[in-house]
Amino acid sequence: MYRTLLYPVDGSELSRAALAHVSEFARAAGATVIVVQAVEIVTEADAMTVPERRVEAEAFVDAAKGVESADEALAGARDIIAEIINEDTQARAIVRSLFARQGIIYAKVAKGKETEGLKYKDMAAYIQHHLKIAGGKNQLFADEAVLAIHQGSGGLLRRANLLAKGALVAAANEKCQIVSPEHVRMASTEIM
Repeated sequence: MYRTLLYPVDGSELSRAALAHVSEFARAAGATVIVVQAVEIVTEADAMTVPERRVEAEAFVDAAKGVESADEALAGARDIIAEIINEDTQARAIVRSLFARQGIIYAKVAKGKETEGLKYKDMAAYIQHHLKIAGGKNQLFADEAVLAIHQGSGGLLRRANLLAKGALVAAANEKCQIVSPEHVRMASTEIM
């Protein structure tokens, strides 16, 4: 009947509470639920144009210390914050909790690398890393399936993510413990 349900949320308690009913309906229909929340994204470029931040950063410009501009002062501040989070387990726990509740990750591809995909070895590590983040302890993808994802995506992460997710769904539908290249092929016919 339904293969995929798109459920928009607005961040309210009501929309979160209704998600349980949507999930129940999807389970009964054998469908996948995609939850979408539209938010305004403030990019790094937007944040750097905020006048207050620029004024504050100007106070730290000091050529003798190698800080030539407000941009360099802001970059230094971001580096200091990253270092604190990296070295302090309590700070890291707070940031993780914050991102788990309301985080938006903004990333951009380095200039000139827009169409350059990952190498096979890096794709395999990328998939394994994401499985580990999700709590997986076993190898879910056969090596040949990882190769199929790499070839089918051209090494591009967005395509790889779609293929991997589709292949996991295909394997689950067949009650398979390991994703095979055939599951990746099935996913590719659904996606592309």
